[in-house]
Amino acid sequence: MSYTALAYVACFLPAVILLYRFLPGRFRKPLILCADLIFAWELSGTAVIYIFAGILITHHTGLWIRDIDRNEEELPRKTVKSRKKAAAAAGIVLMLAVLFALKYYNCFVLTSETILKVFHIKPLLSDYNSLTAPVGISYYTLQSISYIADVCSGKIGTEKSLFNLALYLSFFPTIMEGPITRYDGALSPIIKGEDLRLDDLKRGYLRIVWGLFQKLVVADYVALPVKYIFQSHRNNGMLSLMGAVLYTMQLYADFAGTIDIVIGSGRIFGVKITENFRQPFFAKKCR
Repeated sequence: MSYTALAYVACFLPAVILLYRFLPGRFRKPLILCADLIFAWELSGTAVIYIFAGILITHHTGLWIRDIDRNEEELPRKTVKSRKKAAAAAGIVLMLAVLFALKYYNCFVLTSETILKVFHIKPLLSDYNSLTAPVGISYYTLQSISYIADVCSGKIGTEKSLFNLALYLSFFPTIMEGPITRYDGALSPIIKGEDLRLDDLKRGYLRIVWGLFQKLVVADYVALPVKYIFQSHRNNGMLSLMGAVLYTMQLYADFAGTIDIVIGSGRIFGVKITENFRQPFFAKKCR
């Protein structure tokens, strides 16, 4: 179920909105967590267990850093700082280890088998089971690392609630496509179970409609001449240049449209997701 699928736009999202609107405030956060679980399960099946493992690792690392901070009066400041960095590094390394294992284990095994066959050596893992990575693992892994780094540096406090942190890391509008957001209170409207606002609903749906237009009308229709040009006129310089320009438009509309749907979905619930695709071709170099 992608963000541009009819199942998401016409069924899943409206159902969550209606339930959120009519449920009492104390049930709204559990509702969003259930929606996150259903969406993640639909995307990744049983591989969703890795998402929960990442949430537990991130939460435990944050609590570990908090416990080290509490010993600040008993230990030298330099020791506390080094221990906090060590705890953060352990959590980050563990998250990255899970990421690389899921994304590159299969490639590593198949490559090693090919190399061993060249030298007529029997593969060590001839009957290995391939690993399936959940959709969006890179996004929530980087969000987890961002949270751990901010807690370690003191930019934010440790989140005591496992459910609040789970909501941040698995929020269904951002789990598949990003953008990577910082834990800065952006999710407070749904954590507190605040009522939906008419202005947020209007702005959110307008953003979603604009995103669908870019993705389904611009990107998908531009893809047709791009495919034709690159398949049939690769030796024609002028047509190849036109194909390159159209392909750039296709990529832009595809990504920008999806991000607009993501940001619009969050805005409906009062969550203001970070803008990460504003005029990319005119962005200035950061110094």
